[in-house]
Amino acid sequence: MARNLAGRLRFNSNTQTPNLNWDNSLASIAGGIANVTTPYTFANPYDRRTPYTIQYMLNVQRTLGQSSTVEVGYLGSQSRHLDYLSNQNQGILNAALPVAQRLPYPEWGASGIQYLSADGTGNYNAFSAKLTQRFRGNLDTLLAYTWSKSLDTTSNIRGTGNDFSPQDARCPNTCEKGPSDFNVPKRFSASVLYTLPFGKGQRFLNHGGVVNQVVGGWKLSAIVVLQSGGVVNTSAWDSGGTLFITNATRLNCNAGVDPLLPNHNQNGWFNSAAFSNPLAGTFGNCGRNILRGPWRGTQDASVAKFFPIREKVNLEFRMEMFNAANHVILNNPGAGWGGGSGPAPIATFGFITGAGPMRQIQFALKLNF
Repeated sequence: MARNLAGRLRFNSNTQTPNLNWDNSLASIAGGIANVTTPYTFANPYDRRTPYTIQYMLNVQRTLGQSSTVEVGYLGSQSRHLDYLSNQNQGILNAALPVAQRLPYPEWGASGIQYLSADGTGNYNAFSAKLTQRFRGNLDTLLAYTWSKSLDTTSNIRGTGNDFSPQDARCPNTCEKGPSDFNVPKRFSASVLYTLPFGKGQRFLNHGGVVNQVVGGWKLSAIVVLQSGGVVNTSAWDSGGTLFITNATRLNCNAGVDPLLPNHNQNGWFNSAAFSNPLAGTFGNCGRNILRGPWRGTQDASVAKFFPIREKVNLEFRMEMFNAANHVILNNPGAGWGGGSGPAPIATFGFITGAGPMRQIQFALKLNF
């Protein structure tokens, strides 16, 4: 299947004095020759298998007293026939040869043949613990912790960032196995829901009418989430000469050097001395998704008020705050070497140049019936 296979002629009008009109638009290109570029080729095997995932889990739950429940469990999964794109026109690794002599199918050009394969694999294993408490005094709490690992050879047909395709199409699975793009090893969450003890059916001011409309039906809630930072994939220049996805080539990892700076922060997270730019005709030896960014923490809160109208009908008002503490949520640091084939990285290598959203407040009104 050939993509972007087209030929056209183009004539631009003078930007200062427009000189293109119906009388001369066709005459100006009469006798011209349309150039047809080398097509962008996409291949899909006729017997490609459908991806599937098998999940298995075991949970044990036990009550503690009258108001608490503890639950521990294991969750695992196995994924097979995951889809990914690779370049089936990848040339041999020889920087001394011109492109046409390195490609197995030079007539298809250096833009590559995108081949959709379905032999990727993945697995997920997680231990989880949860404590639920429902107290008599209108208070509910939930504490949960998950310790997990997700490994795969591909996380998407077109992976995120520079994980678009395998670095080396000749080794699309073994060489690409690593943490998934969405791998979060540790995650802790805590939530609290408290119904104020005022109004009809509550401990204080147990009245209906106007009193209940004003002081009754108020609920406060908060959620705190702390989790590991996201994975980071290193990025170099097209040292392998694939001419396919130029930033899919990874860096070289220097043995014995800590990739994290001693006092890492937004002005320097990764240690550039731990990496080097691969030489022409080679691929980087760093594994896929081996680095990790800063931990992430969010605090959300909400206030809700229920106005009873009649039986089974009420009006709900909500005010919700996301990142209520307005905590700075740092993005992942950059791990792109930049600067082409040079031995030194760009000045912002390992820097964090962005952050997540600041505090957001929203109001909602909903009729429940």
